[in-house]
Parts: sequence; C-alpha cells; structure tokens
Amino acid sequence: MQHIDLFLPSSKTSKRVSKYFKVPIKGTIFFIHGGAWGSGHPWMYRLVAPPFLQLGFAVAIVGYRTYPDVQFVVDELDAAATQRGGSQVGDVRLAWEKLGEVMGGFTERCDSSSEGGWVGNIIMGHSSGAHVALILLVDMIGDQMKQGSSSKDGNELNSSWIPNFFVGLSGPYDISYHFDYEAGRGVEQISPMKPISGHSRENFQLANPTNRLLHHLTRNNHDTLDQMMPPILLVHGIEDTTVPFTATSDAARQLRACGVSHCNEIYLERTSHQDVILHFMLGGAAKELVLDWLFGWNGSAEQSVDGSAHDKKVEVTSRL
Repeated sequence: MQHIDLFLPSSKTSKRVSKYFKVPIKGTIFFIHGGAWGSGHPWMYRLVAPPFLQLGFAVAIVGYRTYPDVQFVVDELDAAATQRGGSQVGDVRLAWEKLGEVMGGFTERCDSSSEGGWVGNIIMGHSSGAHVALILLVDMIGDQMKQGSSSKDGNELNSSWIPNFFVGLSGPYDISYHFDYEAGRGVEQISPMKPISGHSRENFQLANPTNRLLHHLTRNNHDTLDQMMPPILLVHGIEDTTVPFTATSDAARQLRACGVSHCNEIYLERTSHQDVILHFMLGGAAKELVLDWLFGWNGSAEQSVDGSAHDKKVEVTSRL
C-alpha cells in the first residue's frame, strides 16, 4: 500500500522517460486520496491525473496504509523523524520525501520567467485525504519553524521540492466535530475514524491540524509563519452529506485565526461529496476553479522558495 503512481506529461521528443531524458514540467500534483481512513487505493483515482498532465504537470497519486493496517492517523507531536512511518501522516511524509529524491531524475522545471512556466508543487487531498494532507503540511512547517533552518539534518533544503500550494477538497479537518456529525448519522461506531484517531476527545484534538499548528506556534517564532505557509485553498460542495461544508468554513476560520493570511474558500452549489473529485476526473466546476486559482498566482509560489512574502493577493476570500 506504500507506493506512488507517478504520471509525467508526454514529450514529443522521446517515447519513454529514462535517466538520460528529463520531461519539462510546470509543477507536481501530490494527490492524497480519501476513503474514510480505512479504504482507497491510488488506482481508483488515476483519472485525476489527465487534466493536469495536459497542462504540463507531473502527478503523483500517493498510496498509504489504511486502517487497520496502520493504527494511527498521526504521530505524537514532536515525534522524532525516525518515528515517521508509524501513521498515515508518516506514510505520506515518507512518500513526499522519496518523491523529492527521485523527481530530479525524471523532470526539469519550466522556466518560471516565461509565460506558462513553473507554477509550483501542490499538495492536494480529498475527503479524509485532505485531513491527512493538511496535517502533513502543518507538521512540515512546524519542523522548519522548530529547527530554525530548512533541513532536519542541518543541510540546506532542496528549494525545488517544497510545497508551494495546498488544495483541500471536501475535508473533515476537526475530528472531534466530525465525530459528533457521524454520531448524528449513526455511523460513529463503524467508521474507522474513531479508532485511528485514538478513541478519545484528547486524541481527536491531537489529530486536528489547526490544533497542531497552534502547538507549533506557541513553541516557535510565529513571525515566520506567513513566509513558510503556502497559499491554501479549501473547496467544498454545499450538498455534501458525508462531510458538511461547515467543516471547511470552520477550518478556514481557524487557520486565519492562527495567522494564515492566504487561505481561500470555494463552496459549490448543487455539489455532493463525491461530485467534487469527479469534477477533476470528468470535468466540472471544482477543477476549473482550482486551476484558475493556481494559475492566478502568476509565479508567487516562486517567491516562497527564498522565504519572502507572497505579493499576489487573491481577491476572493469565500464564494459560492
């Protein structure tokens, strides 16, 4: 289950990719699938790749262990790097690091100064995958803040392999809140969420990405948060009965309260939980709006590499 399906945009000059040939890319989509923490495989989401491949992105659809093959959604706070891999977030963290090692052999960045050039590396997750993805991002930012440098080993971080954007689709971010919602539907005892999140309210809070962000902020220099945190976009369907759209509005409010200034929301009318991801596979509003948002930054992701603040201002904070 711990594997990555990696898709590269086609090239007119080579029939296959090898170590002797690199494909120019605009960025990488690092996609974490959903499945209520207990199901799902990368092959089920391969249709997410074509729209991005056509635009020149590489697409990595990440496999990770699901409950009960892994017992925890997240490691303890401040866990040592050697402990990664004991949880779902640990699995995707290892996948992110491994992908960063191998991407250089397959790809080269498009010239960011040219039109249609480099856009950035995007972490994207759907449903429970959005929850896992946001914790991944928060803990990576927390690591950088704690170490006061860009590498866990004291070496300079590869500036081409950092998250430049985050896109969360239909995510349940506050586990305690979502447990109450599942209880209202009568599924809280059969859902994998309760056991993989630790069975208790205290552990539910540990699995809340905004609580983890607050933990990092209270122990480190929060003045650097806006320089390290990439722009965030949260998307949700209004007609979602699996995860209510208020899960996204609450998460966005909490992130902004933590000092995340570049956090945008999009709410889609007449759109259900699965519709959002199907828009990427078969075409639809979610895909078009996310792409408009990504390309609307016009290279501001490049600015985040050297630690400077983002200059591009996205006018829309929340829209239907």
